[in-house]
Amino acid sequence: IVVALKQVSERSAATIVASTSRRTPAAIEQFLRQELQGYALCKMLIIANEHNPEGSIDALFHSSDLLVISGDSISMISEALGYGKYVFVFPLTRKKPHMVSKHERFVQLLENDGYLRVVGDAGIGNIIMDTWRRKPAVKTLPDSGRVIEALKRIL
Repeated sequence: IVVALKQVSERSAATIVASTSRRTPAAIEQFLRQELQGYALCKMLIIANEHNPEGSIDALFHSSDLLVISGDSISMISEALGYGKYVFVFPLTRKKPHMVSKHERFVQLLENDGYLRVVGDAGIGNIIMDTWRRKPAVKTLPDSGRVIEALKRIL
């Protein structure tokens, strides 16, 4: 995902701002440091376990034209959908390969309703570039009521 985002950034002269969560494993934090710290097109990298200024996610969401979020945080996805931006969600590896998690059902429901787009590492760059070129209308969740409805349907 990070490599693809860097390629999109280079092709489009877009900048990257990134943040981890407090639950991000140390190995992922280290990988992000290696890939993004010092990278000319990365304007900000927040490692939440080290420094997480209040309001940083709000600032990141406001300043971005599109948002790429991991599929493990229902609250982060829900919050992102209120900003009127293109939202792309990448799924994480299933802990139980034969079972679909409530997170996956939640994300799938929102994708089916046109609020976000699920992307994997294969082709993510092309999907983002195509979306940016076409600029389809953004469907925004106006309030948490829709999120609660969606959660009730999947739980």
